Amino acid sequence: MMPDTAETLRIFFEIPAEVIVRDIGRAEADYAALTDEIAALEGLPPADRTPQSEAHHHHLLMVEAVVVFKNEHVQPELKTFYAVKGAGSVVQLVEESADTKGSLAMLRTQMDAIELREGLEPGESWIYRGEGPDDYRALEDQRDQIFERIEHTVYPAVLHRYGLTEFADLYERDFATFDIQREIGSRVIYPRDEPNSEVQKIIDDAIERDYGMEALERIRRRVEEILATVRP
Repeated sequence: MMPDTAETLRIFFEIPAEVIVRDIGRAEADYAALTDEIAALEGLPPADRTPQSEAHHHHLLMVEAVVVFKNEHVQPELKTFYAVKGAGSVVQLVEESADTKGSLAMLRTQMDAIELREGLEPGESWIYRGEGPDDYRALEDQRDQIFERIEHTVYPAVLHRYGLTEFADLYERDFATFDIQREIGSRVIYPRDEPNSEVQKIIDDAIERDYGMEALERIRRRVEEILATVRP
């Protein structure tokens, strides 16, 4: 059983500012120890995880993002990726907690009923976004809007809390650039063995839809530029 998300969030947001500063200083002095501790927390079996260990894990991901940000030798897209990795883990936790309450839970119940009406098995849903009948997609759109409001609130709040004001400002001022930099960083950190896979096609289609073909080509070129600097 996974730890209670609400309690994990309470502990995370109550971490004192002086502890944040202290842990950033320690991580700058010994980055390997930081990554080892993160790996150890991520390797804990679900039964051994607690709200305290989970909150500490999210905290350390943000500490890592700060240390990476301060490193002048790291490409800006990689800095954005680590900022999103840390803050995004908290956003996901908030969304998971909110998903079982209020409007989100009500909308999910209505969507479950439509899935059964359309002949899907309990717990089964359509694979791709935008599938299903019109009334289902309308409910899906409402849920997406709520999640979007959560993201637009939590991302900047967490980034500001850890002193990553540059990324918080970019997120609020120019989300397209923020998201494109994140995608470049993601492709550099996690190169895909099958660039023409179905998963990659879905991601590329979404980028082209949201930002245009020129942005997608720019992402591909920039990834190759960065990878060329680290290849033997």
